[in-house]
Amino acid sequence: MSSDLIRDLLEDLKKEKIERDYSLFKLKFNPFPLAGLPRFILPPLDAEIDDRISHFIRSTHKKDEYGGLTIVGAYGMGKTHLMKYIQYVIEELTREAQENKIDFSAVTCFIDRPEDTPQRVVHKIIEDIGLDKIRKYVWKIVIDNLGADYKTFYEKYRSKPSLIPSPLEQWQELFKEPVKSNYLEFLKRFNSKNL
Repeated sequence: MSSDLIRDLLEDLKKEKIERDYSLFKLKFNPFPLAGLPRFILPPLDAEIDDRISHFIRSTHKKDEYGGLTIVGAYGMGKTHLMKYIQYVIEELTREAQENKIDFSAVTCFIDRPEDTPQRVVHKIIEDIGLDKIRKYVWKIVIDNLGADYKTFYEKYRSKPSLIPSPLEQWQELFKEPVKSNYLEFLKRFNSKNL
C-alpha cells in the first residue's frame, strides 16, 4: 500500500516539474510572481492619489497613531504596486528625516500573502521587519524611559550586591552614546563591576 502511495506521489511530482518547465520559452523560471510584486517602483500617475498618500502619512504622523488607508480595485489595477510605492515613500522619508535630524520615524511591512491566524500574521511582520531591528526599536523605548529618570534608576540598582556602588556620573555614562544605543554594551557595563 505504501509503495502505491509513493508511486502516486512521484507521478504527481513529475507532472509538477513538467508544468513548471519554462525552457520552451527560453526561461529558467516563471517571470510573473504570484503576488504581482513590481520590480521597479513607479509613482502613481494620478495627482489625487499622491495627495491622499501625503494626507495619510501626515495625519498618521501628527496623530501618532495609525490613520488607516484603503486601496480598492479590480485584479491587475495596481493595488500591490501602489502599496509598494507607499512603503518606498515612507522608508525614504524616514531615512532622509533621520539624516537631517528631523523627528519622523516609521516602520513599514509588506505581507504579500496574509496568513489565516493572528500569530502567523505577526510572524510575517517580524520576518519582514527583521528581529534585530525590532530588538533595537524595543531597546530605544526602554533606554529612553530609563534615561528620562536615571537618578531613580541609579538609586534603585546601586546598592545591589552584585554591583559596586558607583558615583552617579559613572551611571550617567550608561545613558550616553555609544553605550545608550547598544543594548548589549549597556547590559555588559551594567552587569560589570566597573561601570
